[in-house]
This record gives sequence, structure tokens and C-alpha cells, in this order.
Amino acid sequence: MIRIIIVGVLIAVAAAAVPVEKASAHRGTYRVAAGSLGLNIRTGPGGDFRRLYTMPNGTLVKARGHRGSWLYGTDLSTGTTGWMWLAYMQPVTGGGGSGGGTPSLTLCWDSSFGVVYCAPYWIAETIYNAAIRWGVPYWALMGISSCESGYDPYVVNYAGGAYDPPSGIFQIRPSTMAWIYGGSVFSVYDSANAAGKLLAYNYSYMFDCAWRIGY
Repeated sequence: MIRIIIVGVLIAVAAAAVPVEKASAHRGTYRVAAGSLGLNIRTGPGGDFRRLYTMPNGTLVKARGHRGSWLYGTDLSTGTTGWMWLAYMQPVTGGGGSGGGTPSLTLCWDSSFGVVYCAPYWIAETIYNAAIRWGVPYWALMGISSCESGYDPYVVNYAGGAYDPPSGIFQIRPSTMAWIYGGSVFSVYDSANAAGKLLAYNYSYMFDCAWRIGY
């Protein structure tokens, strides 16, 4: 009886270990192209596996392999790795077997205060992802962020008011964040998407730096 139980456990463990085929045709960077509903990222290559969350249209994914019609990759905006249906993914730079890397992004931008700030690549990628999602210029979001915070996600400007102070990488007030997008002003992902939405909805005047960078 014990032997039967052990064999059963081993079979269950083997079934849980999903093999990944590291084919050259599924490397590089892909973009979610699933329309307004977005694309689910799951714990395994199939609709029966648990859904982790839904990636918005335009999300960038670093491919790490595949199994059948399912891509195994990392959501570059959150760092989460999982499985997604390949039919709703479009290759960007390095996709489709080219063997290249992630998109080449300009990291350093003039703050308009006589100082040039350079963003870590993951921050630039998150901002790029938000720009794609909301259909706004990447240069505008990067320029505003350079001007507002120097790409520091934890800056709080108490000079802007001790209550509800402008905060985070885009210096968005918590009340504005709650109204336009939700989430935390100290989250690069939330702030980048809030800023992208503000520009998309023609609220650029809410950024002191928008006019300074010529947007």
C-alpha cells in the first residue's frame, strides 16, 4: 500500500513539472496583442491552469521558451514568469528567431534643469510598456519623469503640500492616482500607467514638467 502511494506521488510530481522547449523561434521580446481584454498569464501551458492575472494589451514579454502553442516568458512590467497563448503575441526586437535582445531604449533624458538623468533599464521598459498601452510618446513619459523625479520612485515633494503631496517617479498626487488609475504612487508600474493615461486623456497640464520638455 505504501509503495502504491509513493508511486502515485511521483507521478503527480512528474505531471506538475512542465517541460519547456527552448526553440530559437521563440526567443527575444514579444508584445501582447490581444485587444482591449488583454491576455491571461497562467501557471502552465493550457486554459485549465490557474490564471495569475491578465496582462494589458501592449505588455512586453521576454520569451524563455514554449510548449506547443503556448509561450513561456516573463512579463517585463511585473517580473512575473508564466505561460501565455502564443496566438496573441507579436514579436518585437529579437522575436521570431532573430536571436536578438529586448528593444533598444534611450535611457538618458534632459530634465530641462540643466541635468541629464539616466533611468535603470527596467524602469525605462516599464515606461515604454505604459506608453505603448496608452498610445502616448515614450519620449514624453521619459522626459516628464526625468524632469519630475530624476527617475526616483520614492521622491515625496512636501513643498507641494504636506497633505496629498506629489510623490513617486512622476510626482503624482495620491488623490490623482486614485482618481485616474489606482494603485500606489510609489509603484513604477502604477505611476507609469497613470501618467500614460493622463497624457492619453489630455491631462498633460497636470504635470509641471510637460511644458518644460516641449510636450
